[in-house]
Amino acid sequence: MLPLIQLQALSKSYTNQVVLDNIHLDIHTTDSIVLLGSSGSGKSTLLNLIGLLDTPTHGQYLLSGKPVNTLSITEKAHLRNHQFGYVFQQFHLINNLTIFDNIALPLRYRGLATDIIQEKVETMLDRLQLKQLSQRYPLTLSGGQKQRIAIARALIGNPKVILADEPTGALDSKTAAMIMELLLELQQTFSAALILVTHDERLAEHCTRRYYLQAGQLCVL
Repeated sequence: MLPLIQLQALSKSYTNQVVLDNIHLDIHTTDSIVLLGSSGSGKSTLLNLIGLLDTPTHGQYLLSGKPVNTLSITEKAHLRNHQFGYVFQQFHLINNLTIFDNIALPLRYRGLATDIIQEKVETMLDRLQLKQLSQRYPLTLSGGQKQRIAIARALIGNPKVILADEPTGALDSKTAAMIMELLLELQQTFSAALILVTHDERLAEHCTRRYYLQAGQLCVL
C-alpha cells in the first residue's frame, strides 16, 4: 500500500546551519508517530515541513504519491486546509471568537454553507462533550478545555494527518494524559495519521512508532 507521506532525502538548512539532514520517512494512514529530541534538534522544523508550513532545502516530499515541493502557495494552502489538522502547545485560539466559531474556522475557509457548518460543528461538540461551552470565549476556559477545543478545530475538516506540536506542554500531567488519550482515540476514529512532537517519554509510549532527532539525523527508537 502506498504511504500517505513519503520523505526522501529531505534536508533543511538556514544560512550555514543544517537543521535536518537526509531524512527518510514513510507514514501510512492510521500510523501514530512520535518525534523526540532535545530543544533545537529539529523536531518542530520537521513537523512544519510535513505540514507544508515550511519548504525543504533539498529532497523530495510526496503526499499520496504526488510531489508537493513545487506546488504554489495557493495549492499548499488548499492542502493544509483539506488534508492537515494542527494542534499546538499554546492552543492558538482566537480570543474574540466563541468556541463554536473557533471550531468552525477551517470550514468557513472552505466556503461551506452555513447550515452544513452548523451541523458539523454541533456534531463535533457533541462527540467531545463540549456543547455546553459552545458560546463561551477562550479566555474563560481552562488549559485542558482550550486544548480540547483546539483538537476539535483540528479534526472538524476530517484531515488525513494530525500534526501535534507539544500539545500537552502547557498542561499538568493528569490533564496531559487525558488529552493524549483523546488524541489517540480520535486519530483511530477519523482514520488519520498522527505525528506528535513531545519531550515527554510517557506520552511517547502510546505511539506505535518512535523516532529521535539528534544533530539533524532521524533515528528509530
